[in-house]
Amino acid sequence: MNIQVTCPSCQQTFSNEPQPEYNQVVCPHCYALFYLPGPPPSPATPGTNFQPTAAASPSLVKQLVTCGCVMIFLFALILIVTGLVMWFTLGHARATGNQPIGKTRTAMAASNPASIASTPADWTLSRFDAAGTNFNRHENVIGPANVANLEVLWSNRHSSSIRGYVSVVGETAFYGDYGGEFRAVKATTGKTIWKRRLSGKHQGHAVVGGVCYVSSIGQLFAFDAATGHSLWSKPPPASKKLGGLFLADNLLFVGSSSPSTLHAVEPTTGKFKWSIPGGGFAALDGVLYKTAGKRLQALDARTGNPLWETTVNAGNLGAPAVSDGMLYAFATTGKLYAFDVTARTSRNRAPLWVGKTTLLSEGDGTPAPAVGHGKVFLGVADTFYAFDTTRDGPSERNPVWKSTLATPFFASSPTVANHVVYSTAGHHDLFAFDVTTGKVLWKHHAPGREHPMRSKPTIVNGTLYHAATFGFTVYAFRVPEK
Repeated sequence: MNIQVTCPSCQQTFSNEPQPEYNQVVCPHCYALFYLPGPPPSPATPGTNFQPTAAASPSLVKQLVTCGCVMIFLFALILIVTGLVMWFTLGHARATGNQPIGKTRTAMAASNPASIASTPADWTLSRFDAAGTNFNRHENVIGPANVANLEVLWSNRHSSSIRGYVSVVGETAFYGDYGGEFRAVKATTGKTIWKRRLSGKHQGHAVVGGVCYVSSIGQLFAFDAATGHSLWSKPPPASKKLGGLFLADNLLFVGSSSPSTLHAVEPTTGKFKWSIPGGGFAALDGVLYKTAGKRLQALDARTGNPLWETTVNAGNLGAPAVSDGMLYAFATTGKLYAFDVTARTSRNRAPLWVGKTTLLSEGDGTPAPAVGHGKVFLGVADTFYAFDTTRDGPSERNPVWKSTLATPFFASSPTVANHVVYSTAGHHDLFAFDVTTGKVLWKHHAPGREHPMRSKPTIVNGTLYHAATFGFTVYAFRVPEK
């Protein structure tokens, strides 16, 4: 039956019928649950000493449960959306090398030490050094006694031709292809570490100070050498097409065509500073040496201002190489010119001596010589030549040795390391010669299309790297351990 009850919580009086088993009453005003005086609850009822407590109405409970579910759903949705955004952003950055807006990668690179730092034994530039010697004087593993035992360590085949060279810094090798991709791979396995899509064909690259500078036809890039993250990228000026590049005197030099031009670029920002007409180049001790047509020039490497110039009688000069105060350049007439460049500003620049080879008839451009172990090396037509670099001697010189092979021509420029000189030849072959005798010590034949090799071998830490241009394959060779 109904009785008049006063709620101990809100002090409101109301009429209600208690639950007989517990003398239990619920206040309709504040929804408090309490017990009326009387006999204790049944022993079968769990718990003792019940006290009045607050209780929620069914409608309130329903509202709280609904609100909680909605909040949990919204929180989960936010987590999912945030995760997807981060996954897409990081994935895009890994694929393109771009960084989130904020502190620039250039500033980060400037404030943090490079994670891949080059050493003198690494092959960082196309011709080993800015002087263009193509000589790794630090190699001491592969030599005349074991070069014949070279075996393929790994090979990577790609879908496009590979022109240029493989650079190696520490445990990482770098190269690009004409399909417009640039790669960093593990030097010991060839496994890809990172790769980036370029703006057109790969033209050249250099790895210095933890930064990988890459030129493609349509863009100049700087990547973090360890991660591939983009530090900066710049288009060529005046819609030119970019060519190869090198670094010297804290400047990045990159060529372009239409017309042929050399640009000096600030390496930390990509800013183009100044330009001069193009040609073949080498740099040493603050002097930039340039060959173009019959003319040889010396310029201040920081400003591009001329220091002196001279000309040869006939033929067009190829890219020079500078070593021990001498500059060597080959002309299409079959002559190798040697100039004394010890004095920075002297204008008496007649050749100190001229070496005789043969006319350049086939191949893919005028070869650049390599200089090492007291000799100058180059291949012309089907013959490979070595000249003594001593200053004393006749003004017209014959080679100290030459090796004529069954190949239509020698391609690109040779490479010297540990008393062995290497050169690509024709469409498929790579030869190794003894620097003292000219004896062929080793040969590798790479299958591919019938087009001239446009690559050069590099040798670092006991491994020979070679890009078979139209075989679309990069090889690493090493002498197997006994």
